[in-house]
Amino acid sequence: MLCLLGCFFTLGSAGIGIPQVCYGPDYGCFDLFPPFANPLMKLPQSPEEIGTSFRLYTRDNNIANEADELDDSSVSKLKESHFNITRPRTIIVCHGWTETGNGYDNWMIDLKNALLDKGDFNVILVDWSRGANQDYGQSAGNTRLVGAIVAHFINFLIYHTCITGQLAADKFYFIGFSFGAQIGGFAGLRLQKKYGMKLGRITGLDPAGPYFTATDKEVHLDKTDAKYVDIIHTNAGYIGTADIVGDTDFFPNGGSIQPGCFPDPKDSPVFIVGCNHLRATKYFVKTVTGNCPSPWKGHACSSYSWYWLGYCRDCGDGGCPLMGYKADETKLEGEFYLNTGTWDTLCPEA
Repeated sequence: MLCLLGCFFTLGSAGIGIPQVCYGPDYGCFDLFPPFANPLMKLPQSPEEIGTSFRLYTRDNNIANEADELDDSSVSKLKESHFNITRPRTIIVCHGWTETGNGYDNWMIDLKNALLDKGDFNVILVDWSRGANQDYGQSAGNTRLVGAIVAHFINFLIYHTCITGQLAADKFYFIGFSFGAQIGGFAGLRLQKKYGMKLGRITGLDPAGPYFTATDKEVHLDKTDAKYVDIIHTNAGYIGTADIVGDTDFFPNGGSIQPGCFPDPKDSPVFIVGCNHLRATKYFVKTVTGNCPSPWKGHACSSYSWYWLGYCRDCGDGGCPLMGYKADETKLEGEFYLNTGTWDTLCPEA
């Protein structure tokens, strides 16, 4: 992994020093010029400090739960791994703030197992936990570099597996939670600008809101970052963004407060916020496993209030998109609402 660390100051139009960091030709430079002129969102730390790693799982090596460690510089690791670009999909999964990608009891492992039960895929878990376990402003800034690292890694996989260009990029699918969703946006944009390829799909699981909401589309996950972008909002207006940023934006239970996560005096604020925020990951895993009795139909409506009152319950001529894994089967554009059940079932209402 080529990394040239540099930190220097350039002069803005008003003569004010603008900090900038550069990490070699692979990852490029990052500054605080607009649209990133937010002093609370710090410049990315170095690749060594963030420590991004990639763990590959396939049906061939998942039984023993032994991942193939990959990076963007070792062709021998790639050739010796179980990676096969001819599989129907290469799915990259990325965690959010204060999380880790290598635990054995987190939502990423549940999702990885569900995906490999669903199909013969390459599933790659991204771990940037050292960079994610900083103060919020630093971790938010680190997402910019992690996005560049992911884009370079995707190009590395495509370049060294004999299928080049957009045909291969079409089969890449990025799923990110919170900060991980914003990383998907940075990766998708970088892949287009630097490598001339566009990701097939990005799913944003309650994309992080603070420092990303109401910003330029280069600063947050946007529907232009992949051929298809779908969003599941579960804590909109709080930790998650309330912005409509995808081709298809789903708002289960209104998108802000989820069943089983209502404020309770005995619960800590961290639990209450985290419960709603993380519910996006639980819903998505459920949509992959397919073990709910009713489909995850989203209904087009002008607001959740109208939907809750019983309006907008018909699918109409255009049909209803399915929230989660199967959203790309219809790719219907707009805002869609649905209700789910209790904490125990986490399934959509009939």
